[in-house]
Amino acid sequence: MDEIDRRIIRRLQWPNSDTEFSFSDFAVSRSTGVSVQTVRKRIARMVENGILKGNYLMPMPSLFGLSSGTLCAVTVRKLRRGPGIT
Repeated sequence: MDEIDRRIIRRLQWPNSDTEFSFSDFAVSRSTGVSVQTVRKRIARMVENGILKGNYLMPMPSLFGLSSGTLCAVTVRKLRRGPGIT
């Protein structure tokens, strides 16, 4: 991990100090000063290496008339095909 990776991770953290609430590659690119391709490659590498584990967006319960919220995490794994698996 280098300074560019750290800038990308800081930008992906929520809440962050940026007024723009966007996790798009373009928004991350603009705020970190590196190209979109660099952001995509580095995020993919950090996911592959286990540094990043997912993207999370959390709705604001009060906007839906609720007093509390629940955060649900889902893990998705690539299945390996083997004998008897289609």
